[in-house]
Amino acid sequence: MSQFSSQLSEKSPESYNEVFGKDNVQFSYGQGQLVSAELRRRSGAALDVQLHGAHATSWVDSTRKERLFMSDDAVYESDTPLRGGIPLIFPQFGPGEITSHGFVRRSHWHVLSTQTDADQTSLTLEITQDSLSPKYRREWPHAFRIQQEFVLTDTELKLVFKVTNTDTSAFHFTHGFHTYLQIHEINKTKVTGFSDLEYMDQLREHQQFTENRKEAVISEHTDRRYQNIPEVISIHDSSSGDTIYIKTENCSDAFFWNPWEDGEQGFKDLTPGSYKEFVCVEPGNMQHPISLAPGESFTAVQTLSV
Repeated sequence: MSQFSSQLSEKSPESYNEVFGKDNVQFSYGQGQLVSAELRRRSGAALDVQLHGAHATSWVDSTRKERLFMSDDAVYESDTPLRGGIPLIFPQFGPGEITSHGFVRRSHWHVLSTQTDADQTSLTLEITQDSLSPKYRREWPHAFRIQQEFVLTDTELKLVFKVTNTDTSAFHFTHGFHTYLQIHEINKTKVTGFSDLEYMDQLREHQQFTENRKEAVISEHTDRRYQNIPEVISIHDSSSGDTIYIKTENCSDAFFWNPWEDGEQGFKDLTPGSYKEFVCVEPGNMQHPISLAPGESFTAVQTLSV
C-alpha cells in the first residue's frame, strides 16, 4: 500500500474522490456516516460497497433488480458487522478461539484502486495487520495482506479474495463469502448443486449426512455445511421466476443457512419476518483450513450472475 493510500484511511469521501473517483465510481457517506463506494454502469447495473468490512451491501443488475438482501435493522457502526449483503469471513468461520467469523468484516479497509472500461468497473480494497485495532492484532498475531477486488459488469458481480502471508512463519485460516441473496419467498426457492453431497448439520449435533434431494429447499431453520461443492450452484425463486448463479474458484465448501422464524428471534439486527426474504449460500473453505507459508498467497473467487 502506498503511504498516501494509507493516509486516506477513514478520511472523508471527498478525499477518496480526489484520488480514486471516476464518472461511474464515487465515494459518499452512507448510513452511520460510514464511507461507501458506489459503482455504476450505463446499463443500470450498480454496486454499493462499505469500506467498513469491504462489505457489498447492494448489487443491482441491468434489469434494475436488487439481488442482495440487507436487513432493515442492520447496525451501521464501526466494529459492528452488517447484517446482509456479502460479509467477508476471515480468519475464522464461525465461533472459536477468536471473534466469531473473524475481524475483517468489523474493520476499516483501504482503497487501492478503481478502474473502468467499456466492459466492467472495479474497486480493489486492502487490509493488513497494521490496519487492525490492537484488540484484533492480539487475537491473531500474524502479518498478512488481503486484497478484495469487486468487478461489476452488466450481468455479473465478481469478488476476488486474495490472502498473502507477509509474516516470517506459516499461518492457517478458514474463510467464506457469507452471501445473503434477496428472494421473494423462501419456501418457493430451490437450490441446485447440493445433490448427493455430504453435509454437516449444525442443528443435529454436527452429524454428517448425504443430500438426497435433487433440489434443496428450506422449510425450517437450516444450517448446513456442504462439502466438495460443484463449480456452479443455482438458486431459483419460483415465485419471481428469477435464477441467480454462484460460480466459485478455490472454494471447497458452502454453508446453506436460513434462521426461519424461531432462529430469527435470536438476531436483534434482523427485522421480524425477514427470514422469508433471503437465503444464504456461503462458499469458502471451512472444513479444512488453508495453510500459507511466508510469502505465499491464496485466492478464492465468487461470481454472481443472472
